[in-house]
Amino acid sequence: MTTFIHLNIILFILCFSKKSSEKSVTLGLNEECQEYSKLMKKFRMEDINSTAKLTEFTTEFGFTKKSTNPYSMDCEADLKSSVMNIVIKKYQKVTEISQYTDVISNNIPLAKPKEYPHMAIIGFGEKPEDGLWGCGGSLISERWILTAAHCEKLKKDSVLNMARWARLGDLNIILTTDDARPKDYRIVRRVIHPCFNPPLSYNDVALFQLEKNVEFSEYVMPICLNSDPSLEPRIQVATSWGKPSLDSVSMSHDLLKVELNIVPGSLCNDSFNAIRSKLKYGILNDRMICATPLEGTSDVSAGDSGGPLQYKHNDSSIHTQYGIISFGTTLGDGPVVYTRVSKYISWIENIIWS
Repeated sequence: MTTFIHLNIILFILCFSKKSSEKSVTLGLNEECQEYSKLMKKFRMEDINSTAKLTEFTTEFGFTKKSTNPYSMDCEADLKSSVMNIVIKKYQKVTEISQYTDVISNNIPLAKPKEYPHMAIIGFGEKPEDGLWGCGGSLISERWILTAAHCEKLKKDSVLNMARWARLGDLNIILTTDDARPKDYRIVRRVIHPCFNPPLSYNDVALFQLEKNVEFSEYVMPICLNSDPSLEPRIQVATSWGKPSLDSVSMSHDLLKVELNIVPGSLCNDSFNAIRSKLKYGILNDRMICATPLEGTSDVSAGDSGGPLQYKHNDSSIHTQYGIISFGTTLGDGPVVYTRVSKYISWIENIIWS
């Protein structure tokens, strides 16, 4: 068991690391992630008591050590460099046929139990029971949630509320009879990318640190992060508890999943001509991904910010995250823009592992 625990942790680090991404294989899942995937399958069959040993080992190894945020750069120069150095897209050949059958209104499928164990929903109330949920996120380690920078605060009834909670392991946020194991964790630290500068929407990425270590199980597992900008499956899935339509008055109680078609930033630009206050330099491909729903389906509306854009290869038991839901058009009928994860791997590593 001890050997298994050590390998589990080490391989997750390799999956996460930028250097290991240079060994990436087809569809963005590097060899280390695939090995980690196999171990997670084994972990599902292990006695749940092993999570205590896992938590003890990760803490001892120093992964939860608090760090400062020394990461700095000339933000304006960085944006201008992106204009000059557009990423060349390399799409992978993946199926465009949806396999989903359980759907609600607007043909938006429901997530299945344990299908997306990395999903987090962010709470902004004084306590979780307030039910003030407003963003999504993804678990990337035993102590950190990856989300959008603008999810740091939520305005409700003219009151600005800070992100205070992350719920993991849930499926339907009000039912207690679904196959889920929800647990709420207090957010004790919110690290916003230093170059996020509203009203501009560039660098819309943040890390939320949890008060205590998460216990991994088949209901709660971290997601892998893609660090190779040249790898991008053309069909990906976004997951969230966002509004299932523009007419909806509240977020969905069910975790939803939307199959999306990735489109080039050059085609995406025209949809955002009216909001240049958010996009001074337009869509920048090295830090943004644009996606639209497949024909015959609809996208999730407001409330889905911070959730992951991801892909799961058939031979893997875990997902790889490529993007973070950032923003869409006012009317909700155009493409949605996602923060490209690979652009921020160094920043993420600097915060979490230092």
